[in-house]
Amino acid sequence: MPSVECKKCSSTNIVPKGATSFTCNICGEKQEIVPEVDNSQQYLESTFLGKTPGRSGVNTVRAYKASDSKRSSDSKPAKIDDVPPEDVIYYSAIARMDRDSINNYIKARDALQTIPDWKDSAKLIAICQKNIDDYYNQQDLENAEKKRRIKKRLTVILLCVLVLAIVVAGVLWFLFVYRPNVQYNKAVALENSGDIVGAYESYIDLKDYKDSATRAGNIYEEYKIKKLKCADVGDSIYFGSYEQDNNEGNGKENLKWKVLKKDGSSLLVITEYGVDCEPFNKTGEPVTWESSSIRKYLNSTFLNSAFDSSQRSQILSSNVTAEKNVSYDIYPGKDTRDKVFLLSISEAEKLMSDEERQCVPTAYCISKDCNVQKKKFSSEYTACWFLRTPGIERTKVAYVQYDGLVRGIGANTTSKSAAIRPAMWIEKTAH
Repeated sequence: MPSVECKKCSSTNIVPKGATSFTCNICGEKQEIVPEVDNSQQYLESTFLGKTPGRSGVNTVRAYKASDSKRSSDSKPAKIDDVPPEDVIYYSAIARMDRDSINNYIKARDALQTIPDWKDSAKLIAICQKNIDDYYNQQDLENAEKKRRIKKRLTVILLCVLVLAIVVAGVLWFLFVYRPNVQYNKAVALENSGDIVGAYESYIDLKDYKDSATRAGNIYEEYKIKKLKCADVGDSIYFGSYEQDNNEGNGKENLKWKVLKKDGSSLLVITEYGVDCEPFNKTGEPVTWESSSIRKYLNSTFLNSAFDSSQRSQILSSNVTAEKNVSYDIYPGKDTRDKVFLLSISEAEKLMSDEERQCVPTAYCISKDCNVQKKKFSSEYTACWFLRTPGIERTKVAYVQYDGLVRGIGANTTSKSAAIRPAMWIEKTAH
């Protein structure tokens, strides 16, 4: 097959016979193939008729003249028609060799092989063949090097993939086998040593690993009592029960509370979730916390539904201040004595962070038409919830927005779309 030289990187490329263009195997440059001009006849005329020959022609002509000693010095000038056909082939081949390309070496060799015994054709055939062999050997070396680089690259990639797979497998094994097993054994050891609080919370973190859920259920009642006794600000405790998953068939769910404040053996707590959806007041008349329907609901319906008699004895009757809204001069009513209440603006702002004020409602709360909004960067939903401080007027009450910010201007007291987060003071131990 013929070959051409790339004009950009000077590499040699084998191309199909008759091709008019090619793409370089090395640099990727697409180029047109310039047809070779066969100047063999011109070269032959230059050689025999006295015109300036090429460099290969000079040496060959001298050899030719030296070997033609039988020709008389007074003979007539040679004519092209007098040249033997073997010389035409011979010098045409030399002309091709002079152009120094693989395609010309192949054509020169093939031509010289038709006159192997003419002059030094055998030597020229050997030269052509050596150049052809060198070319293909170089091509083989380049291809072998290319394959070696590709193989090396693939080997590196495969090694990287293998190492990555081993690392991922190791991480997965650590996360889902080793660490849970260590934590499970630690939880069992804590339970056996009498640390029920630590054991229960470790079991809960493990979720359904082995029999963690069963073990947690077995010590839950003991955990509630002991956790309450040692609870501190920021801790979560379980106290009482209330419908939360909106499936009354499976009974009430345990109420989870956040500890906001500690005073000796008493704790100020608030539900971690929005557990119900009720208007602050059922009528649209001016109202304060003192006269609101939500106050009556929390201290009767909710109190009796969520707690048994022993738990109700632990809930303290506390002084609930009629806090004034600092932004609006609205009458806040009188202080009250209640077991269950809603937080004021100052309590919500001082005792809770923005994140803690974001209220995630229960399924039961949502079922009562509580408005929700998807929480940022989470699959959870949040709801607004009422405070007890009056808003811009006595028919409005302050509330906390979906994002946890307090809105002192207030919402309509008759709104049925806000959640309720009850708060209360409880004793750590039953009376």
